[in-house]
Amino acid sequence: FAHDPAGSPATSEAALRRLWGLSPAEARLLLGLLRGLDLDGYAASVGVAPSTARTLLKRLMRKMGENRQAGVLRAVLANPIARLAAGLDQP
Repeated sequence: FAHDPAGSPATSEAALRRLWGLSPAEARLLLGLLRGLDLDGYAASVGVAPSTARTLLKRLMRKMGENRQAGVLRAVLANPIARLAAGLDQP
């Protein structure tokens, strides 16, 4: 993946989608979690019910092979490409 100096959310979302086969909504949730939002905060910020955010998280965890939210975040933090995609590392 090439680094986008502007760090556009669309670029980050697309890269995370490719890495783990995520849907656009799942990738947006992952970015929200990486930015420190909890599920209720994420749901409120995008205008969905908290139950919808929980369903997205469950699908996201299944696709990433994790069974806990912390494991999902750990997987991103341990993957250099995912870290760049999420804007966590600057080259």
